Amino acid sequence: MGRDLLALELFFSMEKKQRIFIGALTLGVTLPCLALLPLDAVFNNDWLNHCWAIGYFGAYLKAHHGISLTVNTVEQVGMPFPVFYGYLFYPVLGFLSAFVGPELAVRIAALSLFALEFGLTYAVCYRLSKRREVSVGIACLVVWAIYPLTNLYHRGALPEFFATGLLTCAVNGAVLFAAGARQKDRIRFLALAGLCLVLAMGMHPITAFLGGPFFLVSLGICLHSFGDGGIRGEMRALKWPGLGIVILSALVLAPWIFAVFYFLPGLHVPGNLIFYDRFDWWAWRLWPVPYDPGVQVSARVGSPFLEAQMSLPLFLLGVGLIGFLRGERKTKLVSRNSRRAQFFCWTLGLGVFLLSTLPMGPVIARALGIKKVIGIAQIAYRLTTYINGFALVGVYLVLWELGKSGKKISAPFFWIVVSLAFWSGYQKVNHALIVRRWVAPGSTRWLVHLPDTFYSTDDYAITRGLPTQIPPTNPRLYFPVSAEDSFGDVSALEVDLKAGWYLTNVAPFPWSQIEIDGQRLSAHDMAVGHADRLANASTVFARQWMQVPSAFMAIRMPPGKHRLTFQVVPLPFWVFLRALSGIFLIAWVSAVIWLFLPFPSLLRFTKVAVPLSAN
Repeated sequence: MGRDLLALELFFSMEKKQRIFIGALTLGVTLPCLALLPLDAVFNNDWLNHCWAIGYFGAYLKAHHGISLTVNTVEQVGMPFPVFYGYLFYPVLGFLSAFVGPELAVRIAALSLFALEFGLTYAVCYRLSKRREVSVGIACLVVWAIYPLTNLYHRGALPEFFATGLLTCAVNGAVLFAAGARQKDRIRFLALAGLCLVLAMGMHPITAFLGGPFFLVSLGICLHSFGDGGIRGEMRALKWPGLGIVILSALVLAPWIFAVFYFLPGLHVPGNLIFYDRFDWWAWRLWPVPYDPGVQVSARVGSPFLEAQMSLPLFLLGVGLIGFLRGERKTKLVSRNSRRAQFFCWTLGLGVFLLSTLPMGPVIARALGIKKVIGIAQIAYRLTTYINGFALVGVYLVLWELGKSGKKISAPFFWIVVSLAFWSGYQKVNHALIVRRWVAPGSTRWLVHLPDTFYSTDDYAITRGLPTQIPPTNPRLYFPVSAEDSFGDVSALEVDLKAGWYLTNVAPFPWSQIEIDGQRLSAHDMAVGHADRLANASTVFARQWMQVPSAFMAIRMPPGKHRLTFQVVPLPFWVFLRALSGIFLIAWVSAVIWLFLPFPSLLRFTKVAVPLSAN
């Protein structure tokens, strides 16, 4: 009771403008998070898969006070997917999971991300327009967008959801850096933007390949439009701080970058961009509210409500703001450079829109010769993130000119657009409630078993250099995995066997090392075999995926009694890079927290009296 009264006293002791911001933040962030309760709810098979992996890293951290190199389960040991996918995602959320569990960790992280997106978007809009109601409305458009909520609830693509949200935060930080008046403020926002970008790239590899160029283009537009010294002057001012950010980013991502390039010949690289007739036609991308034309509400399999509409409210707002500025374009208030930046930004957004939709997407990719390059995205609707991103930067550019002209935005038009975004967000939450189901929170005994829905065991298996062995008829050899105090450790296996080839539960990867009686197996005693991963798949989804055999290490055993041991032996240089990565990431996070603390300085976002004086 005392703490509640203290919180209320703190709230009412704030300035009225700060209370308005806190209230708007609470309301804006609450809508997209409504479906996250109760804590044992899941929304998609991939949601369950990612929660399981987060819980595994949390349990391993509690048991060993360190980060797991690979993932060991009863069904398969030595799975290397965290080396390549979610390199920062699983350790960061696993750290939180070690204290609160995976279910609550995902929800706390999602709520924090929405709050950060809202706060930074508000800060940018108020810096550019000096209008609080406009800033609140545009921040709501960002957090109520359709496709991010599809990633969160209906695709269960948690790494992509967090990565693209952090990418939005990075762009907002870049705008605040470019529009900042004081050097101290510019440094803090540059540090924040760099941290958000490196976290985004480390959490989702596809966002790293697509989001990195998008951020650089957005940064260039911001420096060209908002900076005082022009693009050349701003680039000179950015030279040394920017170099520091680049070096820090390279150090944090170094283990992932090294592993990708070192093992690239054996990795599966996506080919052409995949389009779906179900929802990739241009008309569906422009649909004003969430709509999946192929969905059946009663269907609980696959990914129902996979809605990939662009943020049409944000686009309509940008078009409307350009209309309000129409009379000012004949004056010197709207410079030629500003018009060029706006044209460039909106043209890029249109280009990405056409590239991501049918029927023009495949034609454009083939004509430009970028089928293989853009194929990194794997699926066309994933480009919706960057359509929304260019639309947001375009709105910022027009808002900046509108703020300088002193013209007001039509209130009825603005709130109609915000109402459309609210209705879209409300519909997405309703769709999330339709597909929501309940799963009992897992114990550590559950965490050492692969979920029935996990289907990525072979995605990063490296079989290059190993012969393919016909599945042996001899019994399988399963290395036991601990679920107790030594969680995730692989125990030795005592066997008494006849001579022959035996299939193990070890994932094929160069770091996987099997020893017999203390002697490492030679290359001619190892091969790759294929077998069902789970013999007792309990769901239709699992049985469907288990029809495709997984790859395992097969070993040639001499007759008699032997002691088999398994361990992961990574490259020493990679281990060194991993240690550096952790040290510099912790230092970077600590520095950003120090730059933005104490708490009253965070509230200065609400006034953007960070301070940021108008240019």
